[in-house]
Amino acid sequence: MATSQDFVNWICAEGLNPEWLKHLFIAENQSLHSFSKGTTHSTIYFPEVKAFHICLPPLNEQRRIVAKIEALQTHSDAAKQALDAIGPLLERFRQSVLAAAFRGDLTASWREQNPDVEPASALLERIRVERKARFIAAAGDKARATAEAKARAAGKAWTEADAATVVEKARAKAEAKYVEPEPVDTAGLPELPRGWCWARAEEVSDFITKGTTPDSTSMTQEHGDIPYIKVYNLTMNGALDFSIDPTYIDKETHAGPLSRSGCKPGDVLMNIVGPPLGKVSIVPTAYAEWNINQAIVRYRPLGGLCSKYLSLTLLSDSTLVWAQRRAKATSGQLNLTLEICRSLPVPIAPSPEQKELVSAVNRCLNLNDALNQGAAMMEQMVRLNQSILAKAFRGELVPQDPNDEPASVLLERIRAERAAAPTKKNKKSPRPRKPKTSAHPPSPQP
Repeated sequence: MATSQDFVNWICAEGLNPEWLKHLFIAENQSLHSFSKGTTHSTIYFPEVKAFHICLPPLNEQRRIVAKIEALQTHSDAAKQALDAIGPLLERFRQSVLAAAFRGDLTASWREQNPDVEPASALLERIRVERKARFIAAAGDKARATAEAKARAAGKAWTEADAATVVEKARAKAEAKYVEPEPVDTAGLPELPRGWCWARAEEVSDFITKGTTPDSTSMTQEHGDIPYIKVYNLTMNGALDFSIDPTYIDKETHAGPLSRSGCKPGDVLMNIVGPPLGKVSIVPTAYAEWNINQAIVRYRPLGGLCSKYLSLTLLSDSTLVWAQRRAKATSGQLNLTLEICRSLPVPIAPSPEQKELVSAVNRCLNLNDALNQGAAMMEQMVRLNQSILAKAFRGELVPQDPNDEPASVLLERIRAERAAAPTKKNKKSPRPRKPKTSAHPPSPQP
């Protein structure tokens, strides 16, 4: 086997166990960095490599150390494999719970005890009225702000009567322009429990939009005005993890170029670029204003639709499969369009049953805590392996045998063998001679 110039090869003498040396370098990984030089690329040069010092035990003790490390790490690896299997098991269990929830199984007894609850169809009608009213009001507010800014820029007077005229005209225009969302195509969708109904996501949410990528000069790390959410801040369990590489944008960018992608606490976010798709999180209350990048879509539930309930519907396999079947694949990526996100069929339960369903899911499954415990156990396994190596090279892992040949005698013998070995001189291989060329190409052979 040959290696490139980026490697150093240790050809171990008979008195040095290669496996022992390997474990030593793994144990000393952090301290080896003190020999490195460079900023962009860290390099350990050969003079520093030759200057490494190691504590050499007797050869038999080296073998005992290797055997003990490998025996302990075999148990550790088995435990790690078991921990690695927990994540997929929890995910399957979570999806089973969500499937049962949206079949109505988890709230079946609640429906029997509450037969007179208002059906979801009545809730949906109220949400539609609210949606239209918000659309018309937003058009009036926008027209008023634009007209007032123009008047003041031109030095003209601006009165409440002027504002009322502009708002009234804009609202009338918006009302005439407003189009109700199309009803859900229920073909292929499962039958819902009594009192439930299907709705398109755009029917039960304020304007659904995706984020934008700002100029790099507008973004800062660790601290800033407005937290800027990226896909890796979303999770598969509904929680937002902003501790991962937190990024911020300034207020001017948030209120200007990125105003359409602003978020508020309670908004539900979903990634639209995968794999994997299906990362969903609720915007927390840590900040009053947030913003999102271009790979995330924002849902803002309207009155009567619980944010947690909506996040659970987006996390369920049935919703994800529906979206993936309509997603566009580009260079190995699955991309959801805004039209797909707005058309998502959402099973709507009556408001009181939504809260009961969320409580039932939480009682069945606290996935976030389970995953955190699994991550903590994995960290413990890493620390355990490090402590095993630390004890091994402090001489505390295996007992010493007074009958072992001392390492000093071993080292002297190795030095004597090296001194007696003939010195190898590197001989440069001769450069291949270029064949003589003729002014005329050779004639083709028959």
